Amino acid sequence: MKKIIFIDILIVLSVGLSCFIASDNWILSLIITLLYIVYLFAIFNIILKKYNNNVLKYHQCYNFINDYVAAISSYQSLLGAFDAIYENFNDDLKKELEGVNDVDILEKIKYLQSYFPFHVYYMFCQIIELYDHQGGDILNMSSYLIKQVRSIEEYVNACTKYRSSKIVELIILWASCLLILIFIRFGLASFFETLKNEFIYVLFIAIFFAFLLFCLHIALNRLFKINIRGFSKYEKN
Repeated sequence: MKKIIFIDILIVLSVGLSCFIASDNWILSLIITLLYIVYLFAIFNIILKKYNNNVLKYHQCYNFINDYVAAISSYQSLLGAFDAIYENFNDDLKKELEGVNDVDILEKIKYLQSYFPFHVYYMFCQIIELYDHQGGDILNMSSYLIKQVRSIEEYVNACTKYRSSKIVELIILWASCLLILIFIRFGLASFFETLKNEFIYVLFIAIFFAFLLFCLHIALNRLFKINIRGFSKYEKN
């Protein structure tokens, strides 16, 4: 989180300074800086927090399903298998289970659908319920599901790598645009002096930085979106 805050501050300072250099207008620079502060700290950080939370939960879901199926195969008992892997749970998952300590194991597994809102976990609960009622070979019953869970895990990891590379490309692209504005200020100093007091030029600078923020929002929304059924909080399984 500290790293993200540092990056946010760096972006805000870079944009604010670039705006001032390009316009020589401190009022416009202050407005643009405040606009970016509001977006990065009040909007984007919320998007990022939700995204990271869902990714973390999917990794937990992946480990839980794999560990629990393997434990059932060994212990031949839902409760015994659950107790065997309980110590592998993180603190958040253990805290989530505190309110259902007294319910039976099947209800406890189904209760976690609110914690793991993913469709694959819903399917997992159906398999566990079927196993509890009819028995059978849990490995065979869940073989297709396990393949799906692992495939999605690989997809999530691939999205993380893809996002990192695209963010670097985005930074390079817009840094180049900012450098062009800075060049106008210092490379064409005499020309800049005739432009800086023109309303149309100031308006152009304001539109440029507003458009930059709009493009940043669109790009980040796409980069921090993963097409996993149930990934969205309000999506039905």
